[in-house]
Amino acid sequence: TTAYDFETALTNIKDELNFSITESGEQSAANISTNMTHKTAIIHDRSKYGIGSGSLVVEDLNCTGTEDNLDECGSFPWLEGSASPSCNSHYYDVGVNCRPNTPIRLVNGTNATKYLGRVEIEYDGKWGPICDRSFDANNAKVICRMLGLNTESAIYHGNAFYGTGNTGAIISNLNCHGHEQDISECGADTWSEIHGYCSAVNNVAVQCNTPVRVNNAWTLYLGVVEVYIRGSWRRVCFDNFTDADAETICNIA
Repeated sequence: TTAYDFETALTNIKDELNFSITESGEQSAANISTNMTHKTAIIHDRSKYGIGSGSLVVEDLNCTGTEDNLDECGSFPWLEGSASPSCNSHYYDVGVNCRPNTPIRLVNGTNATKYLGRVEIEYDGKWGPICDRSFDANNAKVICRMLGLNTESAIYHGNAFYGTGNTGAIISNLNCHGHEQDISECGADTWSEIHGYCSAVNNVAVQCNTPVRVNNAWTLYLGVVEVYIRGSWRRVCFDNFTDADAETICNIA
């Protein structure tokens, strides 16, 4: 493979990020986000995206983060066999996430729409929902985190709980562990290539507020105060409970 072949391959970088460039630091990886919406990149080793292709291996790109072309990085020109022997192994193939801040919004929610609604993300210039297939509480937690909201009480609803929307789903089989900062860091089907199960009635919704209720008494307006945290209803202690606390509870419950 010639250096010219490698440069030609870079024109497809938006669609193919796993070519064989060895891990060399955050500044170098940031340059790969050319033509992307966001410039901040996250570096991963081969275990995240698998191995790359091609025999040309580049080591120590030595970029500053401001280049418009990799040819402007300090390591150019790249010569065959110039990388250290260990870099010839696919074990050291580096991958990057060029948009680790997926635009996201909640729509069609009732009451406090800031905290609940149908999940929609922006991808490839279009907004669309997420399919509820395989969706779970860990996915909801990551979405609430992306919105800057509470993750301790994250709840999700399937079956177009807050409406179907006007576009097809963008993601199906989302598979977060719950600790990720963005859904782009979670596993999923290839975005926009949606599982056949998914239709408009399978759009998912989340609730990122802390549910409150007054429970176990003889009208709807009085009872023991309970809040929903980490998957179950929990009590609130009487000690130091104030009139202001009660007003807030009653406004929400």
